[in-house]
Amino acid sequence: GGRHESGAARRSAHQSRQIRGDHRIGLLVVEHDLKLIMRLCDHIVVLNKGQMIAEGTPEDIRSNPAVIEAYIGKRRAAA
Repeated sequence: GGRHESGAARRSAHQSRQIRGDHRIGLLVVEHDLKLIMRLCDHIVVLNKGQMIAEGTPEDIRSNPAVIEAYIGKRRAAA
C-alpha cells in the first residue's frame, strides 16, 4: 500500500466489509496502509520488526505511542 489508497484498495475494502457482514466471518488482513486498516478492521494487531507492539480497536491503535513512533514517526506525530 502507498500513502494514497488506490481504487482497487477501496473496492477490496468494501468487498471485505460486505463478506464479513453477510457471512459473519473474520478476515485476516496483512497490510501496511494504516488508513485502509483503520477503516476496514474492528480489531487490529500491529507488528514492528516481527514483534507485536499493539493490539486493540482502531481508536486504541491510532493513539498508541508505540504505533505512532514506529509508523508515523515522532516528528510527524507532533506536527
